[in-house]
Amino acid sequence: MNQLLVTFIVADIFITAAVLIYVFKRRRASGQIMVLPSAASVTIEGFRALAAFAKEQHERIGNYMQANWSGAPENLPTVLSRLLDAIEQDAKAKGITADRETLKMLLTTSLRSHKIGSGREVRDALAKVA
Repeated sequence: MNQLLVTFIVADIFITAAVLIYVFKRRRASGQIMVLPSAASVTIEGFRALAAFAKEQHERIGNYMQANWSGAPENLPTVLSRLLDAIEQDAKAKGITADRETLKMLLTTSLRSHKIGSGREVRDALAKVA
């Protein structure tokens, strides 16, 4: 009985390995595996620089929004667009290579932390920002 169990486990391992190999080959052939080149090229130093940059910009974002946004949701896309442009210029000046979507996430996180606007207002406004 014990040898039958061992044989069954070994056969199960071979069948599972064969199925996994088949699935991975098929996914690779059909191009469904997504490779993000920007994510692969991020280094620890780059991540630390981006985190430090986000920390620097947090207070600036709060002050900017307090000074430039009246609270009207229809004005939010314009204000966020100008703020995002300024943040992008600062990032380039400091040698931080971050795409616009990353900076939008940085901005969204800071706005949530400052409790500026509702989540939906911010998402809708940033969707309108190029």
